[in-house]
Amino acid sequence: MQYFDKASLEVLISKPVVVGGSPVRHSPFPCRDVMGKEALAQVEKVFEFYWQQQQDVPYQAHFEDEYCKAFADFYGGGYADAVNSGSVAVYLAVQALNLAPGAKVLVSPVTDPGSVSAVMLAGLTPVICDSASGSFNLDAETINQAIDEHGQDIQAAVLTHVGGLALDMPAICKILSKHQIRLIEDCSQIHGGSISGKMVGSFGEFAVFSTMFTKNHTTGSTGGVVLCQDESDYWVVRGLADRRKPFGNEGFNQRDPGSFLGPGLNYNANEISCALGLQSLNTLPSVIETRQRQVDYINTLLANSETFVPVLPIEQSVSSYFFHNVKLSDNLSDHQVERLKHALHGEQTSINPDYRYVVSEWDWFKEQAGCQSSTPNATRHRQRSINILFHEKYTDEDLESIVVSLLRAERYALKAR
Repeated sequence: MQYFDKASLEVLISKPVVVGGSPVRHSPFPCRDVMGKEALAQVEKVFEFYWQQQQDVPYQAHFEDEYCKAFADFYGGGYADAVNSGSVAVYLAVQALNLAPGAKVLVSPVTDPGSVSAVMLAGLTPVICDSASGSFNLDAETINQAIDEHGQDIQAAVLTHVGGLALDMPAICKILSKHQIRLIEDCSQIHGGSISGKMVGSFGEFAVFSTMFTKNHTTGSTGGVVLCQDESDYWVVRGLADRRKPFGNEGFNQRDPGSFLGPGLNYNANEISCALGLQSLNTLPSVIETRQRQVDYINTLLANSETFVPVLPIEQSVSSYFFHNVKLSDNLSDHQVERLKHALHGEQTSINPDYRYVVSEWDWFKEQAGCQSSTPNATRHRQRSINILFHEKYTDEDLESIVVSLLRAERYALKAR
């Protein structure tokens, strides 16, 4: 614990960068190196396989078949289709619901723009549900409130597990089922999470995943997966992802575009991405385990802080941390919170003091969504929390340097009463 010798720590936290102190660290944080030698070997397998076949590399072929089967098996069954981005995965799942134009779709208050955009571009109306107090995740109570406000108009829900912490799906599914609201789980930030042994991503008709390079499971620079519980839904998604080809129809001729179901675009993945996904999927359990240990270590280092309160997962769940969300104590005044975040910006460390993914705050959404949304819980939580950014290659020393920056900012903030 290089930074946590009592005398050294006192010196380090006494003078943050914003008042002329030196940075805690002078070297960059480690690269995740997710596209390392193992990934290169997977790419070489693709070339070698098709050289042996004396065939140019196609799509929807050997490596995609292997990857999609392995992906579905990992989640306990179903049917997976690999596509070219997480945003597209949401869009295809929403389209596959085949809802009437303008139908209302419940959307999480904190999510990626791609999720909300998918609903809007599909010609549907997003209804933004508020989060639970002290969290970026919504819960059964806030969903009930949204249903009470909109009556029976809500026909579907696209719900995001934010930061790698699982939503309380058993409680949420009871409410959605009662009101016949169809469910798409957005699992982009919680690859491999579970609740009471049931995989997150297996609770709804569809689950969607981003497999972008930053995610705990990745297919390279960008990518996505749609997971379907029903085979007939899978064929609908496959068709939507490939220019609306009627794959489920007996005798379908790919060389006859006149038999396609209508206008559509090509959203397919590729063989190289799917090969990379196979390698990444094998490492996902160890990624989850390592990130959990890292979060536990951070929480231990923050145990004596009077300011920082880690957001905890729901009971009987396994998290798959994408970032670590930490609340700021209610005892801090708004002025102290402002000072703390100002100090953290100055530290230039691996912390996001202002997570701007609260949908109801986006100007373009307010102008174009066709409905007014207010999410005071989500907004307050953004204002009074920070995200610690890390990955499995961070060492204990790296994590300690982040916590020192937090304690510096805390000391600076508490001087203002």
